[in-house]
Amino acid sequence: QLSGGRGGLPRVLEGIDEAVEAGLTPLKINAVIQRGVNEDSVFPLLEHFRNTGVIVRFIEYMDVGTMNHWRPEDTVSSKELHAQIA
Repeated sequence: QLSGGRGGLPRVLEGIDEAVEAGLTPLKINAVIQRGVNEDSVFPLLEHFRNTGVIVRFIEYMDVGTMNHWRPEDTVSSKELHAQIA
């Protein structure tokens, strides 16, 4: 089951469903996975959108000019995500 970190997940999922129904395809969802924050969301996210035509893309958590208090140890690399998913 997906869980939203900021409480807006049901609204976001509803918006995604409405976008698909409106024909705004292909729809691509970008997800940033941060160690210790939302690592447990990878498989529920993939399962939620399986066979829906929605494309899930994982983007590495990265430094954004000291705006997000980024630390290398918080990063789940794309290589690591790929290995987990495979």
